[in-house]
Amino acid sequence: MDPRSLTFSFLVPLLALSGQGPTPSPSPSPASSPSPSPSPSTVSPPTARYPPPTRPTEYPPPPGLFATSNQLNVGEKVGLAFLSVVLVLQLALGGFLISKRLQLRNMALVGRRIETPYPAGSP
Repeated sequence: MDPRSLTFSFLVPLLALSGQGPTPSPSPSPASSPSPSPSPSTVSPPTARYPPPTRPTEYPPPPGLFATSNQLNVGEKVGLAFLSVVLVLQLALGGFLISKRLQLRNMALVGRRIETPYPAGSP
C-alpha cells in the first residue's frame, strides 16, 4: 500500500470527527506576463547600490581591564591574602630550620668535648 494513501485513510476520519471537511487547495495564480527586463544602460553597477565600507569606530576599553582607580577587586585582595600567608609560613620555616641547625651544631660540639676532654698528648 502506498504511504500517501495510508496517510490519507487515517486523516479522513480525523477530519470528519472535527466537523470540517478537507479544505480545498488554493487555485494557482493566473499566469502573469513576464516583466520587461531593464535595458543594460539603465542598470547601475553593484557598487553604486551599496555605500562604501566604513572604518569600524574605536570603542573605549571595558572598565575592568585597565582600571585607573587605586581600589583592589575581590580577586586581587584574596591573592594578596594568600601571598601574605605564604610569606609568613616561609619565614617561620626558615627560622625553624636555622634554629634546628644551630641546635645540631651545638650538640655536635658538646659531643666532641665529652669524647675528648683532654687535648691529645696530655697525661
